[in-house]
Amino acid sequence: HICNCPKYPVENFKRNLSEMDFTDDELKRILDFYLFNAIVTDENNKKINNGTTLSNYGWNGSSIHTELKNKITQSLNVQLCFLRSSKITQALNAANLDDTICAAHHRGVFKRYFSHNVTEDETISFTESEPCMNCLFRHIRNSVAHNLTYYFPQEETILFVDKDRNTITAKIILSKQALLDLIDIVINGPETNHEND
Repeated sequence: HICNCPKYPVENFKRNLSEMDFTDDELKRILDFYLFNAIVTDENNKKINNGTTLSNYGWNGSSIHTELKNKITQSLNVQLCFLRSSKITQALNAANLDDTICAAHHRGVFKRYFSHNVTEDETISFTESEPCMNCLFRHIRNSVAHNLTYYFPQEETILFVDKDRNTITAKIILSKQALLDLIDIVINGPETNHEND
């Protein structure tokens, strides 16, 4: 990400959601959706974590994650990068999501859960990967739960950061309104029914 917008030192803007001028109703919606009823990957996690799945909102079928990702990126004008990697440092730097950032443009870099297999001839293959949309919501939930949020009032944007110990696993910057619009996109479901995909 290269632009001529002002750059801000991230650490100077650490705030929790209650310090970001949301109304009480908006804050309740955000906490209900992203934290208390967080999107989880499957029914087993739903039972364990008291969350909900995307299928609860009508997002079913094999093509649904692509459709939802496209709807989110287009509606919110956000660039999203999902990586199956042990680190995402280079991608964060390329997206200008390091210690001093442009806070004006929506974008995010995420480390996905994945499993891999290595054969005797050293062929490497991915055996399982977390769906991108579940990855997005998991990282936002973790950021909110661990109070790793930064507010840039000049731009009315929020940086969400997720970490695994001291390693950054995700950063996404969204406007306050985009955070609320994302809830509506998911809750309103897809435009077409994918029950038989």
